[in-house]
Amino acid sequence: MFNIEHNLDITEKVLCVIPARLRSTRLPEKPLALIGTKPMIQWTYESAVSAGVFSKIIVATDDKKIADVVRGFGGYCEMTPETIRSGTDRAAFVSRLYPDFPIVVNLQGDEPFVPKGTCEVLLEPFRRGLPVCMSTVGRHLSGLSEYQDAAVVKVLRNKNGMAIYFSRSPIPYLRDEKSLNGLPVYAHLGLYAFKHEFLLDYSALASSPLENAESLEQLRAIENGFLIYLAISEQNSLGVNTPEELENVIQYAKDKGFI
Repeated sequence: MFNIEHNLDITEKVLCVIPARLRSTRLPEKPLALIGTKPMIQWTYESAVSAGVFSKIIVATDDKKIADVVRGFGGYCEMTPETIRSGTDRAAFVSRLYPDFPIVVNLQGDEPFVPKGTCEVLLEPFRRGLPVCMSTVGRHLSGLSEYQDAAVVKVLRNKNGMAIYFSRSPIPYLRDEKSLNGLPVYAHLGLYAFKHEFLLDYSALASSPLENAESLEQLRAIENGFLIYLAISEQNSLGVNTPEELENVIQYAKDKGFI
């Protein structure tokens, strides 16, 4: 099993993998959905380039249509087997092809406007040489309604900056609404950084009971006793899972003058 005490120099290369699959029950062909004149996967790819912290960026997909689009706008792409079960496993498959990259970032293909600062704080624990094998990002909740929203994944953080638990439920239980203030509970943003060797070991682990119950694969790491550093970003990342969220992202792009 991977030794979590091994530290890395962040000046070494960082590989960013963007998993993208065509099949989506709530938003068919989601990576190819247009935001202005460009497909979502292109916005995500270009957002990763603009962050300026990744040495190489690769889209991981099992669909030729996505691969053709990515290569068409000049991006790098690797084909992955259709049997791969998750974005993390797709990232692990690609990382095996690029063993010289000691840190691997999994950036969701449906996050078209990930801020540069969010990518920077994701890598911060590796810069600091903390004894962690994996990091992710949270942001402050906007209020009680978001805290109670099952579509918003909540994450609890301990005093050392490590994630305690992730849940779609409002955690912890509040005896009164005011007690939400000051609690170390955040909205989870779906991007991850891994040490290369750990990603391969983590992908090989069997899915865990808590992971299956919540449908949150990061719980597999916690359930197996690994530390996940939770960096805090002051910037939000707009994910797209539904037609309504796609419209919100299109409006955001218009408001920012991107389209």
